[in-house]
Amino acid sequence: MKTDGTHSTGVGSNGSPAEDDADWSALRYVLDEMSADEVEAYDGVWANACLLHVPRQELAHILALIRRALRPDGYFYASYKTGEVEGRDALNRYYNYPSPDWLRAIYAAAGSWSSLSIETGEVTGFDNKRAAMLFVVAEKGL
Repeated sequence: MKTDGTHSTGVGSNGSPAEDDADWSALRYVLDEMSADEVEAYDGVWANACLLHVPRQELAHILALIRRALRPDGYFYASYKTGEVEGRDALNRYYNYPSPDWLRAIYAAAGSWSSLSIETGEVTGFDNKRAAMLFVVAEKGL
């Protein structure tokens, strides 16, 4: 991405189930710093398979921080393992397991989006089991 002039900031997990709580703490720190210093600073945010570890009671706040950091007309992508109630998988990793309706309500609580689409699919998780997923694309609007 750097060769085409794109500037990016990355935060990621090493994928180890033992690192789950530490990864969430690191992500929370970056988002808090982002919200304090970076208002309308990003054209897009890509959060592939990371916000699915955010505790349900904190997700609306985190989405609001991301929305605040987006420029007008900025895009935000995130993916989540789908379900009805939060819990842990066979590897003891926490997931918020949202339903599409629950996610729509949480995104609305985080602020106004000019568009919000949720698609479904499947992936193979770290536990080598197929998992139903939700893929969300939101546009901040003007």
